[in-house]
Amino acid sequence: MRHDAVTPSLSNKWFNGAWAWDTWKQAVGTALFAPGLAADQIRAMFDHQIPTDSPDRPQDAGMIPDCVFYNDPSTGGGNWNERNSKPPLAAWAVWEVYRHSGDRAFLRELLPKLTAYQGWWYRTRDHLGEGLCEYGATVDPANAAPEDCRQAAAWESGMDNAPRFDTAGVVPNRDARGTLLGWSLTQRSVDRRYVRALLLDPAEFGTSMPFLTVARSSASFDPAGYWRGPAWLDQTYFAIEGLRRHGWTQDARQAVERLLATAEGLGSDGPVRENYDPLTGRGRNSTNFSWAAALLLPLLRL
Repeated sequence: MRHDAVTPSLSNKWFNGAWAWDTWKQAVGTALFAPGLAADQIRAMFDHQIPTDSPDRPQDAGMIPDCVFYNDPSTGGGNWNERNSKPPLAAWAVWEVYRHSGDRAFLRELLPKLTAYQGWWYRTRDHLGEGLCEYGATVDPANAAPEDCRQAAAWESGMDNAPRFDTAGVVPNRDARGTLLGWSLTQRSVDRRYVRALLLDPAEFGTSMPFLTVARSSASFDPAGYWRGPAWLDQTYFAIEGLRRHGWTQDARQAVERLLATAEGLGSDGPVRENYDPLTGRGRNSTNFSWAAALLLPLLRL
């Protein structure tokens, strides 16, 4: 690591490193009180952006790896970082850092890097060339079989075992000369289609702990299923911010109040958890989770 970074959680041995989309979300919250640290953790990920003259991965020029950490195969690790990227929230994070720091030099520094990253997405993940990218997988020995590619694509979404990927296939993406550039899921990545009625319906997404990651009415709903039902504070943040931006400020405010009243420990000195049971608010998985803590800060300002 060539710049200061923030880990997802020191309470989980697998999280002792820096992940791309964790970093983008953590930076948004950190910018409120330490914009210099927020900027540095963004730099820490872009330090590992694949260069245009890469001898090993020329097709991936501009890509930001999934994560950067010590990953010794002898202790159960593997190539988890270059098989895929993570959702491209970097421009949002950079802009939020600028909003709080006013550092135009930081914008000038990151603009060409962001441009290269965007170019990689449209070059290697837009299968039909219609300006709508899919999650996918890189050309990598760890992505040798279709199931490997499907798994990498699910990881690239950040929503690992979400039921939307259970029956998905993958298709190859090639340049004009037929060179394999990567793989795309046979799905579009339109992730924010929670309309107001569904978001607020207790039988769908409007559970006691807002907002769960799989509709309560779904046959795949499992409140203990990691990305198959639990409420994650980053997804809750995006849903609440969407309500607010569309003018439903009272709905957004009530959702924040319900969150604070239901999520275990948030009304006291309990640790912020990785995710929560959407029906009871009980904390689940890792404690002291960085992106959840970071996005609580802008939520509390609503």
